[in-house]
Amino acid sequence: MLASCIDVLPIPSDIGEKKLFVVCEMQVGEHVKADVTYTGTANGVLPKDLEVPDTFNISLAEGDKDFGVPFRFDSKEEMFLIEKDLIPLKQGVRYKFRGIGNNPNTSEPSVVIPEPVLIDTVILSEINTYSENSKFVTSMKCIVKISKNENKPAYLFLVPKTENNQIWTVTRFEKDQGGLKRLHHREGFMVDYARLTTDEIHLSLTLTSSSLPTRIKMDVSNVTSAFYQYNNYLSNIVSDPGQSAQIPAIAGFNINTEKAFGSFSAINTTQRSFEIK
Repeated sequence: MLASCIDVLPIPSDIGEKKLFVVCEMQVGEHVKADVTYTGTANGVLPKDLEVPDTFNISLAEGDKDFGVPFRFDSKEEMFLIEKDLIPLKQGVRYKFRGIGNNPNTSEPSVVIPEPVLIDTVILSEINTYSENSKFVTSMKCIVKISKNENKPAYLFLVPKTENNQIWTVTRFEKDQGGLKRLHHREGFMVDYARLTTDEIHLSLTLTSSSLPTRIKMDVSNVTSAFYQYNNYLSNIVSDPGQSAQIPAIAGFNINTEKAFGSFSAINTTQRSFEIK
């Protein structure tokens, strides 16, 4: 069922004190998921879950279509969801998040799916392995070469993995440290492409595992500015238990309507695997 009129939500009368908090990171090729809760209030009330989530009518509209594909609430994941076959995400296409009102510029929150990143190659060097406490510790230098991105601003998200999906730890950024951001709330790191001096990302990596790794899988994602800004903000506050990401502060939210705050973003991932030798 498609929704054509979905700009109605059971918002309480004290809307100035209580709004929705929405986080939706759209991944090309995956189901679209949106985490929707209530924010805290200026009076110190903490964020909380929605009372009756099934009554919320939110949807995703593709391009200039005046109707949206509705989210359904998945009680198991406690998130709103659209199956990927109902709305296959396409690069270069704009998607609008409907049902949470308009931003100050009168438009609904929207995002354009970025193109995938082209990985030229990954160069590994100074590979060293030793045994400690019945585990193998492997360290190496890594250079990720990517094709030049002409679009500015441009932001990347990288996660280095083994063939068994263990995560390599980035022990050091060897170059352009000002353009690289290690994340504290999720695996991987982000890149502000405009702050790189070359099209290469220089890293030192380490891994402790029960078996020797034979390959490195590099997930390199082109992400929208909203993804970069929100995850940068969340990573900065995650070590401070006195703060909440659901109480709007200095985050670069691209959802800022009369009904909601939050982040609506997109990510397009390329994965390549390289032998460690």
